[in-house]
Amino acid sequence: MPRFLGNTMGSIRDTMHMFEIRDLHHLLPAHDGWENREKSSAGSGTLYRYSRTVRGNSELATVLVSYDEVVPAGTISEVLRHEENGWRNSRYFLLVPQGADVSAVQAPVQVHFMPGFGFRDGKLVWLARKKNAKKVICEYLPAT
Repeated sequence: MPRFLGNTMGSIRDTMHMFEIRDLHHLLPAHDGWENREKSSAGSGTLYRYSRTVRGNSELATVLVSYDEVVPAGTISEVLRHEENGWRNSRYFLLVPQGADVSAVQAPVQVHFMPGFGFRDGKLVWLARKKNAKKVICEYLPAT
């Protein structure tokens, strides 16, 4: 009897997870001393906590990865809620696909866009091809 392999959503989530981990490593690199402390679900995204010690000072970084096209204010409060006492120089990041509406995001949360994913026509697309990446970037990035 053939074994049921399940639906393809598992492999899609695995691919998305692989790209988000890659982006997290670029944002908070291990060679700068950042270590992943924990991972948990937070609303519509995934919350990662990183820490490091530099010259005796402990730093904490909280990163929320969200695949929402419009990031609601409640998501931002979820990031800020995870402040810990005793940690100096806490940092807060939001990692979202290109083209996401981040108008509700305010300081101290820093927004970083995933180079591998973006929104086009209201749909999340994987930017595996350069033609897709150029189109999404041109359509959604604000003019400078």
